[in-house]
Amino acid sequence: MSEDEKVQIDQDLESLIPNFFSNLKNDITVARDAIKSTQSDTLSKIGHKGKGASGSYGFEVLQKLFEELEKCGKGDNFDTANEVLSKIENYMNNVQIEYVEMDY
Repeated sequence: MSEDEKVQIDQDLESLIPNFFSNLKNDITVARDAIKSTQSDTLSKIGHKGKGASGSYGFEVLQKLFEELEKCGKGDNFDTANEVLSKIENYMNNVQIEYVEMDY
């Protein structure tokens, strides 16, 4: 397992993460449909939304991947977008989350 697949998340967010991941899976389905129908605007919006949400929860790797997806949408780069979605799914399936107490 790579270090990228390990992440520490604030324990106060633990109850929110399953719903967050569920929403991301729905977004991935919509993104795949957007790729099939070459809807770059939809793809870009999903990337932007995922980038912000992932960053808010502390998933830096996901944040970077969704940023890449957003750029794919803006650049009509559908082949790369498919690859990025596969990386996102792989990360979500393999990430090891450790919930910790965080001091702010």
